[in-house]
Amino acid sequence: MPDKFLTEKEWKNFSRNSAYKDAPIGKALAALDKAEGDEPDAQLKALAEVEKQAGLLLKAHKADKALAGYLADFDKAAAKHRKTLLEAQKEAANAAKADEDDEPDSALLDPAVLFSQLQRCKRDPERSVSFAYVDGKDKQPGVLAMSPKMSGRKMFARLQTETGVKAGAFGTAWIDGDSLMVQLDKPLSGLVKKLRAPVKACGFRVARIVLWNADGSVFEQDDDGVVTAPGAAAAPAPGATADPAAQPAATPRALGPGVAFTQLRLVWDQTRKKVQSELRRLEAQILETCKTQDDLADIAAGTKNLYLILEVLDERLIDKLDEALNAATVEERDARHAEARAIVDEYVAFLGSEPLLRDIDDDNGFVSVSVRSTLTASLSAIGNKLTAPAH
Repeated sequence: MPDKFLTEKEWKNFSRNSAYKDAPIGKALAALDKAEGDEPDAQLKALAEVEKQAGLLLKAHKADKALAGYLADFDKAAAKHRKTLLEAQKEAANAAKADEDDEPDSALLDPAVLFSQLQRCKRDPERSVSFAYVDGKDKQPGVLAMSPKMSGRKMFARLQTETGVKAGAFGTAWIDGDSLMVQLDKPLSGLVKKLRAPVKACGFRVARIVLWNADGSVFEQDDDGVVTAPGAAAAPAPGATADPAAQPAATPRALGPGVAFTQLRLVWDQTRKKVQSELRRLEAQILETCKTQDDLADIAAGTKNLYLILEVLDERLIDKLDEALNAATVEERDARHAEARAIVDEYVAFLGSEPLLRDIDDDNGFVSVSVRSTLTASLSAIGNKLTAPAH
């Protein structure tokens, strides 16, 4: 159970009769209360939001000594609770690893298991899983496996051992509407077409399979067996309408403004999700490395500063692209298009000036992550596509 300082009730007792605009932190604390008993990941996410709102509140009332004193105790309680949750998270991960190590390799070849994972992803659009694929051999078809627990790299190695085939790929997969999205950690030529056979064989149906680069840009897609390379407009599957988010990367003029705005919105959303995941991985490694240090509480409190990156690289671009997509006139669409480009320029300037981002990928001293490189590639691609006029 979290310390009393992390409860909505205690905050209300403290802030009663104050002039604080405290609805956001109250809402975050209520969510943390509600998350108690959930998986450690969900509680850590709720705790991060509470810490974020506490930091914003303190920033808005820098001269308030009473608030500063309260939030100092609050930070200590948050650091202690975070440590507890991270330990629980590690135990859960170890248990999952033990489970997957006991699972026979042959289970990865079971089409019923693949179908189950795809169905669960379809029911929950926020769910993503690791995947691994190996090519066919002789007359045997290629094999696709998915798991929410096992890493793609490990699955790939086990499939190689089980099938005797070396060529293949692995990465992350999710379902978006009637499309299977795959993002690669290890590339393989022609993969988007090769995946259709094992997906179909397990009994799952998708209108298209979309291949994403590691930087969050669309590389290639297969619309019901017809492969489309970057820069060409894809035809919808028979009886289906085109899914703009699944179109290959091209200029806004070539794709049409509606498709382009929708695609760029999806790219930026996926970029932010990947960066957030990398920051969480870095934070976890920092806390694991420093767990025996006397100032662990201060270190844990400081790690929340990592997420300030996403407060600047925020969702304004997504909102602006939505405004452009829904513009009633060409003039309004062009204006929103220009504003979206200005936001990208602001993001790029921040990327070049923020000290925290300067060495975060290779020289952070804890674990190699892909934060700056992901942001750089994504913003460059988005900026290029927003250079031309929208109409």
